[in-house]
Amino acid sequence: EGNGTTSEINTYDYLDRAPFVGDNYYRLKQIDYDGQFEFSDIAIVRYDVSGIVVEISPNPSPGDVNVTVLNPGKEKMSIELYDSTGLLVWKSGNLTNLDTWTKKFSLAQKEMYFISVQVGKEVFAKKILIIDQK
Repeated sequence: EGNGTTSEINTYDYLDRAPFVGDNYYRLKQIDYDGQFEFSDIAIVRYDVSGIVVEISPNPSPGDVNVTVLNPGKEKMSIELYDSTGLLVWKSGNLTNLDTWTKKFSLAQKEMYFISVQVGKEVFAKKILIIDQK
């Protein structure tokens, strides 16, 4: 809620309860009584999840890919692999009490795959590219 016309400095705050991992962009929209509006400068806030890492190697790959998830807090996690059409190829189910999870995937179809890793309330998405072997 605004404070009307004033020459005093006003401060506003907002708590984003579901920020994206990485850079988040925020700005204020000031709307005057006559409907005119202006935007504030953009504020960039970086949100890092400490210690959680999703590694894919090699990527791109001719077919065999190792996926490793480092989960130092041993939070509940689940992993899903999708093909380029969004079809679910593989699902881990719920994994608990693991600080490291590793799986080798043999992907024969030459296309882009997507892996989704949920650790606690955080979701990480990565691309896996399968290419022809040269």
